[in-house]
Formats: sequence, structure tokens, C-alpha cells
Amino acid sequence: MPGGYIFAGRKGQPINLDNMARRVVRPALKQAKIEWHSWYALRRFHATAIRKESGSGDTASKALGNTREVLDKHYLKPDGVLPDVRKAVKDAVSGLVN
Repeated sequence: MPGGYIFAGRKGQPINLDNMARRVVRPALKQAKIEWHSWYALRRFHATAIRKESGSGDTASKALGNTREVLDKHYLKPDGVLPDVRKAVKDAVSGLVN
């Protein structure tokens, strides 16, 4: 079973996510003309995308490690985001997780 950090740095230590956002995430989103808000906003986006693709709130809540009630109250957002914005965000963050 693999071990270690999900986002490990060169020396095997955990990456500081705020530094990574400043160096990698924000420039990628800026190039796509999308404003960076926070890791929490990305988490909400991720939960909404999982719910939309799977059709299951239970799947989305398990992916985030939350209960269904927490997912429904804090993470799910309306699908009113334009498809081109959703695609740009998905493309911008696709390189962050292997």
C-alpha cells in the first residue's frame, strides 16, 4: 500500500498548499480568466462536480470525507456556473492531482 503525503515536495515533506496556490493554481486560473477564491471554493466545486457526474450525494460526501448532511448544507452549489467556466476550472486543476 502506498504511503506518504498526497502533495509531497522534493524532499518528501508536505507541500504548503497556500504557497502552491500562489505559485501554480492562481497563475493557471488567471490565464483561464478565472478568479481564485480559496481551497474551500475548490472543494465545493469538486463536490458539486462529483454529485453531477455520479448522481449521488452519498458518493460526493464520501469523496470529501463528510456526512451527507454536511455535504448538502456546506458544499453543494447550484449548477448555474456556465459550462465554459466549469471546463476552464477543471482544466486548470487537472494537473494538480495524479
